[in-house]
Amino acid sequence: MKYPESILKGRKSIEGCVLGCLFKDILLMKEYKIKESDFISTEGKFYCGILNNLLRNNICEITDTDIRLTSSDDVIQQYKDYGGMKTIEKLKKSVDLKNFQSYLDELCKRNLFMKLVDEEGIDLETPREIGNTRESYLEFFKSQHMTSDEIVKFLSLRILNKCETSINNGVKEATGKIPDEYLERLFTGGKLGVLFDKVEDITLLPHISKEVLGLKKKTLSMFGAFVNVGKTTILCNIILSLASKGQTVLAITNEMEIDDFYTNFIIYIINNFMKYKGINKRKLKSGALLDDEKNIVRKAKEIYDEKFSDNIILCSTPDSDIEIAASLVRKYSLSKNIDVLCYDTFKQNFDKDGEVSYKDLIKDSRTVYKLCKTYDLIGLCAIQLSQQYFGNLVLDLSMLAGAKQINEILENLFMMRTLYKVELDKNSKYYIHPYRKEKIDGKWEEKEIELDPNGNYRVAFITKARDCQTFEDSNEAVLLSYNGWSGTFKEICLCHPQRGFINQNYLKK
Repeated sequence: MKYPESILKGRKSIEGCVLGCLFKDILLMKEYKIKESDFISTEGKFYCGILNNLLRNNICEITDTDIRLTSSDDVIQQYKDYGGMKTIEKLKKSVDLKNFQSYLDELCKRNLFMKLVDEEGIDLETPREIGNTRESYLEFFKSQHMTSDEIVKFLSLRILNKCETSINNGVKEATGKIPDEYLERLFTGGKLGVLFDKVEDITLLPHISKEVLGLKKKTLSMFGAFVNVGKTTILCNIILSLASKGQTVLAITNEMEIDDFYTNFIIYIINNFMKYKGINKRKLKSGALLDDEKNIVRKAKEIYDEKFSDNIILCSTPDSDIEIAASLVRKYSLSKNIDVLCYDTFKQNFDKDGEVSYKDLIKDSRTVYKLCKTYDLIGLCAIQLSQQYFGNLVLDLSMLAGAKQINEILENLFMMRTLYKVELDKNSKYYIHPYRKEKIDGKWEEKEIELDPNGNYRVAFITKARDCQTFEDSNEAVLLSYNGWSGTFKEICLCHPQRGFINQNYLKK
């Protein structure tokens, strides 16, 4: 295949810059998933092969001895022919690690151009109408200083007739007086996000929803909880709520199968829409249903198909590879005009050395945030909290441990834990003081309420919010009832959790 000269010009130099950085910091190979096919020169493929071989042998500091000890005779001979360690040192001295992403992006752009020519048959050199100019794609990409990601987005939008001009259409500027239109938007609730207070007429999370002024486009919110607290269930409840408000939701899970989503939705509908209490998840999955119960399930399916199916897209991935999620978001944003991205679940995993992969968590969350900004989406994700914090009565940013930087990009951060039975004991130092607010003589006052001591409850904290007070400001949390039988969450009241830690051995006494 014949490529435009500008694609190949200086190619070896670009590959050399990338390789120089990799020899300085070989872990960049893993971080950016660089492979031999990214290089087209013989030397580039050869040196990338050496780097991969060193990584397979867990060698991070590169020496001449390590290369010789881990290579075959043929590789050692070619290594000598290319100048041995002197050539590698020369590559290292010619680059600055601070510029690695620029070097790599230039290499990615060249590879992208070649794929566009090979696989898509796109002519990159012929002038064409692009916005108000007439120029070739290569000229346009260069004049706009576009990165490889921006080029992919631009072409995707252009091909699907979603963008007729340059990528700078999203830039807005203003000078002078505040326009009257702003007041109109303000007075009509134009700054309010999408509320998730209820599913149709069924109460869900009215206080939390209205406190944060709903979920807004181009933002990312997270719901953090420990294992088996119900974070996936509450996400399914919120998905139904948003879908009932006409929002098209893309739900991606790396924990469940698509059938598990269906089960959550069907159980919710059976218990809340149809008011039938004789079927739970376990019974539904077992298949041990009477004929009448099968008819109830069929009716629940009809309700889902009629009220929700057009606004919910479900995807299950084999692992937490954020690149797969990104490709799904791009696909459905451009083809189905989705409004919401719901991602389940971010986990604080441990690597083989016992260290938590906080770096991956931070990087992946930033990728999701960027997707929400790029495609004008409401972002809502679940994050699994580390069990080392289990027993803490107040959940705060420290629960994210080394991944606290995630908080910087979040619009809202909610955290949820189980309510311990001892917290309902008025004589206990852990008493949680459940209450509702009532207006008396023009002032809001707290009226303490009685809770069922056998109830199943969760405590939800607004840990971060841009539009309301957080727990740190108000010392106020929300008490939720959790019905595992029906897969249903519901706000009950407010409460004042005590600061401290409950030892699990204490609870077993």
